[in-house]
Amino acid sequence: MIGDLAVAGKALAAVGAQLREGEAGDAIGGVVPAFAASPGSTSEAAAVLRVAAEHELAVVPRGSGSRLGWGVPPSRCDLVVDTLGMDAVVEHAAGDLVARVQAGARMGDVARLLAAAGQEIALDVPAGATVGGVVASGLAGPRRLRYGSPRDLLIGITVVRADGTVASSPTRRSGCTRWRKRGRSWWRSSVPRRPRLTLWPRLRTPSLSRRRWS
Repeated sequence: MIGDLAVAGKALAAVGAQLREGEAGDAIGGVVPAFAASPGSTSEAAAVLRVAAEHELAVVPRGSGSRLGWGVPPSRCDLVVDTLGMDAVVEHAAGDLVARVQAGARMGDVARLLAAAGQEIALDVPAGATVGGVVASGLAGPRRLRYGSPRDLLIGITVVRADGTVASSPTRRSGCTRWRKRGRSWWRSSVPRRPRLTLWPRLRTPSLSRRRWS
């Protein structure tokens, strides 16, 4: 197995994405991966997963890592694919209340950019969480009762499948319904790359009027 991993490591290094040996800080459920890759684009991510599939590597995608403790720990992890290198807001159509964001962008950074236009992604999530992680885990807070969960805000997405195939949903609500219905089960075999989300006007905090009573 060590020899196989060495061959896989050489193939991964040839892809062009940043690659290093796994460390204790990369452990998933106590399992330290052999490698950690940080692709900087969708094409690099696709190439990494294509090589991983060819060498039958066990892969775990990672954003901020805040939800890696959810679910059953993996029995094996050969490669961690870090999405933090893909953190750009690709498109912000303020007039259409739509934003297309790379998976590694942190929610707090995106929120600050959207706030300048008086808009927001209406989810109660930690500022340090990544957009891809929020979509993949379905993370939401009390405001989901009004605005819905991440999948309800999703109107389009580009993902990289486990075999390295890049797939995109239609950029309209009716065409995206099939993808949204799959929910979190879809992300078990795919890595989200560019979610396209519906925005909401950012509500101002109402001021409280004070009155003196004699």
